[in-house]
Amino acid sequence: MAAGRSIPEAQQKIVDENFIGGVNANDREKMELCLKKGADVNARWPAWSNRTALMIATARGREDTLAFLLSRNPDLFLKDSDGKTVFDIVGEISDTATRKKINLLLLSALPDANPAAPEASPEESVTLKEDFTVLKPISLQPKKGGGSFQL
Repeated sequence: MAAGRSIPEAQQKIVDENFIGGVNANDREKMELCLKKGADVNARWPAWSNRTALMIATARGREDTLAFLLSRNPDLFLKDSDGKTVFDIVGEISDTATRKKINLLLLSALPDANPAAPEASPEESVTLKEDFTVLKPISLQPKKGGGSFQL
């Protein structure tokens, strides 16, 4: 629920259900409005193993929705009815590239335990096409009188 304000239980139920619907439909406008009206960023969807909005966005592979939810500081360690956290659910994503991106988003949301650890600068972590030299194949000719090759 929003910053310490109490809303009627009926309103809480409506905004939480609509918030989950917005997450499921990838509807940013609906999610924002529901949060403004008091939706809980950790709202759950009983029809899907009591998963949270964050778990649903993760399972659906929705990076933009996930980034939006992470900006609202959800609880990353809640468990669904099967005992899975969002970090377990990321492993269910079949597309390798999407799974990697979402896993990095989730890991980035964790608090830093070692603030002195160096971060890779963008220029060190990116490989450009210009960094490689392509060599043309050559044919090797046997050396006269021996078993070695000569260029």
